[in-house]
Amino acid sequence: MKKKSRSPSVLSTISGKVTEVQRNCLNFLNRKTRSWTQRQQKCFLFTVCLVMGGLSTLTLSGINSNAYPGSTKTFTIVAPVIRSPISPNDITGNIYYTDTLVFNRFRKALDSLQQTPEGRKAYEDFVLQHPGFLDSLSNAEDLIKKTFHY
Repeated sequence: MKKKSRSPSVLSTISGKVTEVQRNCLNFLNRKTRSWTQRQQKCFLFTVCLVMGGLSTLTLSGINSNAYPGSTKTFTIVAPVIRSPISPNDITGNIYYTDTLVFNRFRKALDSLQQTPEGRKAYEDFVLQHPGFLDSLSNAEDLIKKTFHY
């Protein structure tokens, strides 16, 4: 099975660019240090190692010190408590039936509006003036059905 030749991937392109930048930096440093003696090169290497080692030591020793009080504060995350819906003790099924009747009457009124051209116009005007109202009505009906299981 032959593989189709693809254009180079993004990662290989980035890798090539990084390699090119590294090569340019090395060539620059080689040109600058070409005339240095071996003793000067060793002194420079020792100085770089000393500076980098000192910075690393300072960083590691500063982690446990009080130098960074804001970053070492700890706190506890408390998960929210999800409670069941609270309803007063005197709520009975009468509210469920009353609300259901109101919703049913409103739905019948909307349906009867759509029987005539004037009613359809009024219905469309209502929907344009109150976007999302019918969705909210359906959600309220579903919520009542979920809350009162009988």
